[in-house]
Amino acid sequence: CSRMLTHCGGPNAEGEMQTAWMRGTRVWARRNGEWKVIHEHFSMPFDMQTGQVCMDQTPSQQQTG
Repeated sequence: CSRMLTHCGGPNAEGEMQTAWMRGTRVWARRNGEWKVIHEHFSMPFDMQTGQVCMDQTPSQQQTG
């Protein structure tokens, strides 16, 4: 299993740049001598009270070991 943070985005219909951070998880399996992604999931942080996506959140600068 691997985890990642991805900063992605692009222009909206009005040409304004919109970006956000997404979390990702991949599950890998070795098949026929090669590593293959067998499951992939992406999600965005959201406010649990309102259900609204938090587009302005950024990753913490803390290092984890």
